[in-house]
Formats: sequence, structure tokens, C-alpha cells
Amino acid sequence: MLDRELIEELKARNFEALEHLITEYGEAIIRTVHAILCESHEQSEWEAVENTIFYTIWEKIGDFDPKKASFITWLLMIARSKAIDQKRKLARDYHEDDGEKLNKLADQEDDPLAQETFLELVDCLSQEDQQIFLLYYFYQVSPKDIAKTLSFEQSQVYNRLSRGRSKLRQKFAERSDSFGF
Repeated sequence: MLDRELIEELKARNFEALEHLITEYGEAIIRTVHAILCESHEQSEWEAVENTIFYTIWEKIGDFDPKKASFITWLLMIARSKAIDQKRKLARDYHEDDGEKLNKLADQEDDPLAQETFLELVDCLSQEDQQIFLLYYFYQVSPKDIAKTLSFEQSQVYNRLSRGRSKLRQKFAERSDSFGF
């Protein structure tokens, strides 16, 4: 099933489409949750956050705009947002005073991945390059594991990352120039 078909079926409230979404993108969403909620006291929240993410996708599918981001990018931004929300809640609940961890969360909010402009920038990459880029920078998956997952040579992953960074720098420079920065 193509992404646009999946989106239409989700908008039509087809539960089989939700099952297909989980089959197709569940691993990436789960990997996001696990990467963010990585502390031992947070791991018990994984399943609840994952369910919240799928429910949010189900409820907000009408908000998806393919002009702003690819479908996978949109899904992963929802996953990231929900996982960070839960991390903050747990930090409050556990009275976590570790300034470094809280600063790390604040830094994540300033991260370009959290900004809509970044979604537009990443969208200039091919679907495969977006996936490689997100796996490497967002999930911190090694190039060796990315190559294995996508059936590429490791050198191809490095080349695509390099070309992707160049494209993004160029696109970002174009956007900055248009805003007078």
C-alpha cells in the first residue's frame, strides 16, 4: 500500500490501515520512543507512549500536509514529541534535579528536527535519503546497521549522508538568504 493510499484509508477510519501503519512504520516509531525514553525508570512507559502515538496519528491524520514533510517524517515528529512530553512528565514526577538531563531536553527542543523549517529542508531529499538521514541523525543508528537494514553498501550510506548534508546546507542557505539572515 502506498503512503497516499494509507493516508486516505486512515482518514476514512479504516482499522486495517492502522494495522498496516503499525506493520510498516511501527519499528521506526518504537525505535524513536526507546531512544528518547532510555533511562531505566522510563522504560516501563514505552508501551503507553507508543499507544499514545498511534492514537494521536489516528486522530490527527487529517492534519498531515505532504507539502510540509514526508509521511515518515511527520510520523517520527509525532513520536518524538510524545516521547519527549513523557520524559518531561517523568522528570517532574521523579523530581529529577539532574541539570544536565534537563538541559539535554531543552537542547532537543532547539534541535532543527523540532522545527517545521527542518521538515521542509529534509523533504528536499529523496525518500531513501530522508530515511538514511533520520536513522543516522535522529536515531543515531550506525552507518553499518543502516546499510544492513536498507540492503546498501556502507560506503553508499556515507555518500548519501554527505550528499544529504550538502543539499541541506544549500537549502538552508537559500532559506536564510530569503529571510535576510
